[in-house]
Order: sequence, then C-alpha cells, then structure tokens
Amino acid sequence: MQSNSVIFSNKASDLLDKYQLSLKDKNTNNFHCYLLKFYELLESYISEEVFIQLEKLRSECENQYEAEALDKDINDLKVYLGIGEYSGVSSSLGDRLKSISISIKDIHFPKDDNLIYVTSETKEVLYRLGRIDFINCKFDSSRLSTNDNMYFELCDFIKDIYITPFYKNGFGEKYRYISCNFHNNVYLSASDDNKQELCNVFFECDFLKDVDIQNLNFK
Repeated sequence: MQSNSVIFSNKASDLLDKYQLSLKDKNTNNFHCYLLKFYELLESYISEEVFIQLEKLRSECENQYEAEALDKDINDLKVYLGIGEYSGVSSSLGDRLKSISISIKDIHFPKDDNLIYVTSETKEVLYRLGRIDFINCKFDSSRLSTNDNMYFELCDFIKDIYITPFYKNGFGEKYRYISCNFHNNVYLSASDDNKQELCNVFFECDFLKDVDIQNLNFK
C-alpha cells in the first residue's frame, strides 16, 4: 500500500503536469486555479498526517479519561480545520501537536511568497507541529513563511531566497539546510524582532550565486 506521502507527491505531480500543459494555450491563465488546487491537496495531506499521528497517541492513553480528552481534541481539530468555527488551538491540543512530526517529500512548490494561499487554520497547525521536514522539494518563492520547526534537506531553491534568523534548533539537530542547492542569490538578514542567529544554517549546500549576510549576530 502506498504511503500518504507518495500519494500526495503523485497527485501534486499530476496537477503540475496538467497546469504546464495548459500553458500551451496562450489565451488561458490557470495559475490561480492551479494554486487553489495545489494547496487544497497540501492541506488535505497535512490534516491526514496529523490525524494519523493523533490516533497513534490514543494507544498510549493510560485510562478512559485520557482517551476522552484526546477524542475531544481530535474532534475540535476537525471542526477547526473544516470550517474554522473557533479561533486558536487549545493548550492541550497544542501540546499534542508539539509531539507530532511530518515529512513533505518530492514536491515542487509553486510561487506563492509567504504561503499566502494556505489557510490561516492550516498555518497555525503547521507552526505548532514539533517538526516538519521538507525533503527533495523544489521552491519557486523568494520569501518562504518559515518557522523554527521547519528543516530542509536535498531541496532546490530556484529564485533569490531571503532567510531571517531561526530562534533555535530542535534537540540534536545542527543545521536548517542540508545538501540543498541555491540557484540564485541568498540573503540572510535580521527580522524586525530578531537579529541573532542561534543555530547553524547550512551544511554541504551548493551556492550558484552570491550569499549576502547583513545585520546579524551569530551565537
């Protein structure tokens, strides 16, 4: 049986092929439609992976009270992701999400600076997860809405890329970008609220253009 990751990768590749084929018709611009469909796939994959991990936690419940509390958190998350009925994530659900890690593999991400087409509900869940690994992915955006729980390995960054400081690395993790290829300029600079780089950033990466570092203190 194929994993959810493989199924998602195949569907995303098929969607990209259809979009690229549509570009041959010069009177048609389907990019907006393509973005909506792509992020619908992405959000579906993320929610499926999160719910799979939450269901696994159920086997670790020591009593009925813990199981009922977990079931409530799962139902609340379904409502939150489905129709966004309430804003925010409860503290107990937030703690559970911190224990979850997911991987996103073999995906060509379309140009969408700061992931503006991802719903606010999915963004909040993403930022609360313990870890997200992007493996063998390709990015066309210059400004990615990255978070401290995101790591990149064997990825390609096609456009100029702007990187602001990460506050910290996860336990036992030394680098943010491992064996990645940067095809254009890389800019590392302070953000409005953070001028200190607290973690190693690159390991065995290839830089095909310039690397520009400004206004940063390295710990």
